[in-house]
Amino acid sequence: MKPIAIFFHCVFFNSDGTKRDVSHPYIGGGPLIQRYVKELRDSGLLAAASKFFAGINGGEESVVYAKCYIPEAEHLMHGTDCRSSNYTTKAMRDFAVANPGWNIFQFHAKGIAHNIPQYESYHEFENRWINCMVKHCIHNWRTCVEDLETHDSVGCH
Repeated sequence: MKPIAIFFHCVFFNSDGTKRDVSHPYIGGGPLIQRYVKELRDSGLLAAASKFFAGINGGEESVVYAKCYIPEAEHLMHGTDCRSSNYTTKAMRDFAVANPGWNIFQFHAKGIAHNIPQYESYHEFENRWINCMVKHCIHNWRTCVEDLETHDSVGCH
């Protein structure tokens, strides 16, 4: 089997530098990030991966949270002025170019940025999307790896 690299993107602080309520299941990210890491462990994907990177919109203020919630990952701190997953995507592309032949798994903490009231009604849909991604891409990662033998990419959205 080709080596696997995982790229995960998340955030712990708001773009204005204020701390998110990390205990909130949606906007804070703590429980959501813990869920993703638990799913990676339980599925066997984390153990099968040779590399695990966590791209984080944040700097020094986020390091303690990254170490707590994502201890296995190599943390890629993008600074608090970063408001998207673009730097994580660039790190993933740079890795792919430098490491041909690897299977690369990428995902982000879906729902973590929705910290305004009008998104409350969106959470039910969001949970279905999260469950779909976890089932098809994390727990069925072996099928994804098999599919990568004949396809350029696999995923769900």
